[in-house]
Amino acid sequence: MKRCVRWQKVSPPMLKRLVSIWQNYLSCGYIFQRDSLAEQKIKILTSFSLIGAGVVTIFGLFNFISGMKWLGGIEVLLGLLGIANILFLRFSRNISFASGVVLFSVSVVLIFLFITGGVEGASLLWFFIFPLLSLFLAKRNIGILLVFLLLLLFVLVYFLSARLNFPMPYSFNLIGQLIASVSSVTILVVFYQIYFEQNQTLLESYTKESYGVNLQLRNEIHQKEILESRLEEIVKQSQEQNKILERSELAILNILEDLKSEKNEIELKKAKDDAILNSIGEGVVVTDNQGRVIFVNSQVSKHLGYTEKEFIGKRWTIDVPLIVSNNGEIVPLDERVIYIAINTGKRASGQYVYVRKDSTRMPVQITAAPVVMNDIVIGGVVVFRDITKEREIEEMKDDFISLASHQLRTPATGVKAFLSMTLDGYAGPLSETQVDFLNQAYSSNERQLAIISDLLQIARVESGKTSLHKTNVNVAEIVQNCVKEQSETIRSRKQSIEIPGYAEQVYACLDVDKISMVIDNLVSNASKYSLEDGRIVVDISDLGDRLEIRVKDTGVGISKNNIEKLFQKFVRIDNSLSSKVGGSGLGLYLAKKMVDLHHGRISVESVEGQGTTFTVMLPKGM
Repeated sequence: MKRCVRWQKVSPPMLKRLVSIWQNYLSCGYIFQRDSLAEQKIKILTSFSLIGAGVVTIFGLFNFISGMKWLGGIEVLLGLLGIANILFLRFSRNISFASGVVLFSVSVVLIFLFITGGVEGASLLWFFIFPLLSLFLAKRNIGILLVFLLLLLFVLVYFLSARLNFPMPYSFNLIGQLIASVSSVTILVVFYQIYFEQNQTLLESYTKESYGVNLQLRNEIHQKEILESRLEEIVKQSQEQNKILERSELAILNILEDLKSEKNEIELKKAKDDAILNSIGEGVVVTDNQGRVIFVNSQVSKHLGYTEKEFIGKRWTIDVPLIVSNNGEIVPLDERVIYIAINTGKRASGQYVYVRKDSTRMPVQITAAPVVMNDIVIGGVVVFRDITKEREIEEMKDDFISLASHQLRTPATGVKAFLSMTLDGYAGPLSETQVDFLNQAYSSNERQLAIISDLLQIARVESGKTSLHKTNVNVAEIVQNCVKEQSETIRSRKQSIEIPGYAEQVYACLDVDKISMVIDNLVSNASKYSLEDGRIVVDISDLGDRLEIRVKDTGVGISKNNIEKLFQKFVRIDNSLSSKVGGSGLGLYLAKKMVDLHHGRISVESVEGQGTTFTVMLPKGM
């Protein structure tokens, strides 16, 4: 946009602005809508105050300079009074007071003109202004009275000047002419006002009617303009909303296309996942965080005989299928691997037996893992496989072990007897070297018999021939006795063992020999796999209907990969001490079997290089 604008384009708006400012000045800021007479009064008051102030002030300054200081001073004061009247009228808006000030100022000026001979020539015309102002600014009666008083004042001044021998610059005839002229003007103005008022009444009635019609038309036009503006706004809003809807429709179509493509990708991915899951040999079950089935692969139906619909929405191993332990007893809910995984957020596994739809049984190896999202368990995954053939092979192996153990026990026992008799001197005196060799043979024979004894006991347990001889005993005493039996061996290894704050009276219905064997095995392992200055803590906790025995050490620890193998037969974990301590790999397996016979649970927590904690949980009742 150009900054230089031609004068022709600027002049009309500037002139209109100046005229508007001048009108606003003359009206003293009033806004007149219907009273035109008040508007005229205001403008006349403002004009006469301004003109009078200017003229009187100028004459006063000339008189003051020419030596008539008293007269010049009075005129200057009258000029300042006119300016003050303008300011007063703008701020107070008191028309009556301002009219009085103007009439007073004009009358004083006319008296001074009269005294100084101002009636000569054109100055006579100034006297005709007073009747016009007085009749216009004041009421008619008051205006006539003011004119009469002014004329009376002229006569009094004339006669007083004659008495006081003060010469007047005009004759008596001239005064008479002035009085007659002013009176004539006054009469004419009065008649004009009467005529004007009559016409004004008619004009006001017409004006009121036209004003009412005009106001009604204005209101209708204004309402029409409002309706048109609202209609325009509505149209604009509708157009904008249509544009928004078009954009939204386009966006929705794009989203639908994206969703369709994503849906196709998801369906394709799901089909691939289903194909993969159905192609594997293991059964796969997915549940929510309440254990309800939301997915099974084809192998689950194949193994258990149920259709997919019969699984969906059912609680796994509560509704279908039935799960029992290896000895045929129903597995408690808190010991089922899926609920352990969901409730603890950790992976769990075990060997159980599923009961098929046709009531046949299938031994399985089960592994359950939690499904975690944002640190919240939202479900679980169960993977199981049929271990029927493995069980058959295991049973054949157990039978072989049982048979071999029985066959090995007899000659080994005979060797032990002859070695004992030889060491006792029945075969004659022995040298020191012979005694040393025979003692080593005796120790090896003892380990051989211990392994054979463990094998026979495992065979009895796995064949179901082992029975429990439960009695109500103080478990604290069992723990104390086991610790005392091994305390000498532990001290010889420069280790310490303690039972901190154990309960002296913790009774439970248990098989003393079998539980003693479990505690002996755990304490012995804790000592074997701890270095010198190691510390072993055996703790007992009474949990109401259950009791907890914990054996904690500060030994070499067990890696996460090896923890799952701990309770398997003939498994020994490789670490820095395993080559020194030896062992058959049957102790923990047999300990777990003994705990299982008591319907208990054994678990382990370990950190390599820091130590291991074994926890045995046993029921206290019958």
